Amino acid sequence: MLLKNYLLQNGKLNSLEEQIKLNLEKRKIIESLNIRVTQKELRDFYQNHRDNFKKPSKFEVTQYSSKDRNSLMSIIKNPLSNVSGVEIKNIELDINNTNPNLFKFVSKSKKGEFTPIVKAGEQFTTFYISDKRGEVLSPFKEVEASIYNFLMEKKSEEAFKELIQRLKAKATIIYLADDN
Repeated sequence: MLLKNYLLQNGKLNSLEEQIKLNLEKRKIIESLNIRVTQKELRDFYQNHRDNFKKPSKFEVTQYSSKDRNSLMSIIKNPLSNVSGVEIKNIELDINNTNPNLFKFVSKSKKGEFTPIVKAGEQFTTFYISDKRGEVLSPFKEVEASIYNFLMEKKSEEAFKELIQRLKAKATIIYLADDN
């Protein structure tokens, strides 16, 4: 209800509703086109775009931990500051001996950036990514769903554009003359 009131006050509810309706209509049309992605297409895309599925095998990180989340926010704003109550450790994370969830979490951040702050037990933690090294190819099963989504989106857009072109070609356009 709060969102609806906000959208109403800012005059955005109608445009949001229209956008949702358009997206639903477009999705119905695309579904009716019966678009499919085969297992062969998925594997071919994976083989032809292997570089897109490489990830670092090691990270050099600095781990910042504190019981106070605001202390970590201060570190993120000014990494050279000396904030009391913050424990700092330099760590090397290796893909072979690091918790996969932690490795995946750290992988989402770029070199020279902090990860989002997370609660780990009684403490809050963030990591500063100092370096990314080595490369390993992500297994097909790990990236299959993202490849599927990408190919479906691409095929859907192409099919929708083709449909629009066919409809335009069949359309009869009538120009109304202005009496002036």
